[in-house]
Amino acid sequence: SGYVDCDETIPVNNDTVFGIGSVTKTFTRIGIAKLVELGYLQLDTSISVYLKNIPSDKQFNTVRQLLEHRSGLPGYHEKGNLGDFETIDKAMANQRILESRLLFTPGAKYRYSNSGYTLLASIIEEVSGESYTEFRAEADMEIITNVHLFAGYRNINAEYDRNDLTFNNSFYGGMKLSF
Repeated sequence: SGYVDCDETIPVNNDTVFGIGSVTKTFTRIGIAKLVELGYLQLDTSISVYLKNIPSDKQFNTVRQLLEHRSGLPGYHEKGNLGDFETIDKAMANQRILESRLLFTPGAKYRYSNSGYTLLASIIEEVSGESYTEFRAEADMEIITNVHLFAGYRNINAEYDRNDLTFNNSFYGGMKLSF
C-alpha cells in the first residue's frame, strides 16, 4: 500500500500509473539501435537530417552525441528549477531544448542530459512514422520474445557469449548494444 499523492492521501490502486524516469532511456537506446540495424538511421549523422528546424548552433549534434550525453544540451528542459517534473507536451519540450544555449561544443564533454533523450524520442517518431509509444510497444514485445539472456534463461535459438554483449539472434542481428 502507499499513496499516489501523499498530500491528498490518494491511495495507490490497480490502475495507478507510475513514472519510471530514466529507465525509458534504455528503451530509447534500443529503439535507436533497432533503427540503425534496419538501416533507417546512422549514429554519426547530424540530428538535422532527422528533425526539422534545428538551429545552427545544434546542427553539428549527432545521434551518437545525444546517446552518449555529449551533445552540450542542458540536462532538463524545464522553466525555472522544476527539474523534470513539469508537465509539457512534446512540441513545447522540443522548442525549449532547441531554444536553449549549448553548455559546450557538441562532443567536447560529457554531461547527463534528459533533453538529448527527448530529442532521440522525437527522432524515433520521425524515422519510424509511429508515435514513441507505438514504436516502443512493438520493440518491447520483440525484446520479450527474443532476448532470454536477461531473464537468466538460455535461448537455444540464440548464440551468445556471457562475457560479450554481441547477440546473434533475430532481434539484434549480431549488433553490439554499447555505443
